[in-house]
Amino acid sequence: MTSAVPSQPTSVVAPAGQTTSAAGPARSRQPRLGYLDALRGLAVLMVLFNHVGEAAIPWLGNFCNETFALGPAAVMIFFACSGFIIPVSLERVGDLRAFWVSRAMRLYPLYWLSLALAAVLAGLGRYAYLGPQGPTPATTWLANATVMQMFVGQPNVLIIYWTLAWEMLFYIMLSVLFALGIHRRSVMLSVVCNVSVLVLLLAAVVTGRAESLPLGLMALVYMFLGTVWYRWTVGEVSGRVLARVVGGAAVTVTVFSVVVMRVEGPPDLAGERRWPMLAGWLAGMAIFSLVVYWGSRGIRIPRVLLGLGIISYSIYLLQAIVLAVFPLSTNIPVGVTATVWLVATLGLSALTYRWIEKPALDLGHRWARRWRRPAATKP
Repeated sequence: MTSAVPSQPTSVVAPAGQTTSAAGPARSRQPRLGYLDALRGLAVLMVLFNHVGEAAIPWLGNFCNETFALGPAAVMIFFACSGFIIPVSLERVGDLRAFWVSRAMRLYPLYWLSLALAAVLAGLGRYAYLGPQGPTPATTWLANATVMQMFVGQPNVLIIYWTLAWEMLFYIMLSVLFALGIHRRSVMLSVVCNVSVLVLLLAAVVTGRAESLPLGLMALVYMFLGTVWYRWTVGEVSGRVLARVVGGAAVTVTVFSVVVMRVEGPPDLAGERRWPMLAGWLAGMAIFSLVVYWGSRGIRIPRVLLGLGIISYSIYLLQAIVLAVFPLSTNIPVGVTATVWLVATLGLSALTYRWIEKPALDLGHRWARRWRRPAATKP
């Protein structure tokens, strides 16, 4: 399983003020975007169950691999949430320096803790639970400390780290668009992203290298789709245009998955894997769309999902560590081990959120205030 992605800052609030436009009135917003927390809570449960199933529960692992790709569905929900909330964060602070300070304090402290724990486990000979076999060169550890290891040709120390590089790439892209003053053209950007993916796919097929296209390209499709959903919630995009964008993204996802996963390539790309993966990707898009649609209209959010959403970044990063610390044993029933994994992951994540994530977030916000610009009337 190579699919997981972190949540984005749950402390980000919706921009102040209500607006109207030709696209229609802005939807009423809560002081927090609670439905995004709920989405992240649901998604991180899906990822956790996927990993526990693959490790200990054969029927669940088989279901996730052969019928419905539970983890990839969750991944796409996370990516879409990022696409929704990152423009909120950037436009709220109105300054790239403040934005990057808050991003860095959100991303790195807990990430470095998970990397340090992985190093300890590697030293104890438990590295097989985390990634490739054998000793890991110092250059790989250093590259992983930047989160950009995938783009410099280094493997991920924890397999789940791959999604963070795509998150960072989206931050960079959005920052460039902000600097150019075109970050609000979300519909155009989504269309360009979809067309670019299909053009790259066509070129890869023509050259016989379709298997080389990374699944991470779907991250950008979902992120820009999430951005268009955000524009709809604030009344900048009409429902008709939104429906066309969602339909276009669904077509891109379908074509990409059927073509790329049909060719000979890595096991997670080839043959029978394409249908469970396609089902998961499309289900992730549907779940995100439905929850944002109803959530923006004030649907009641289950408190348990809100709570899980708040600590979802910790759950995402620490689950592999917990599975390595408490390996399966023939002397302990599988059900007991699986329960220990779930309880330990949730408990540890609550602690790391309280003592690492939240203080780092607060510190980042304090540092960013020196550059933060007054909120605009229209977000």
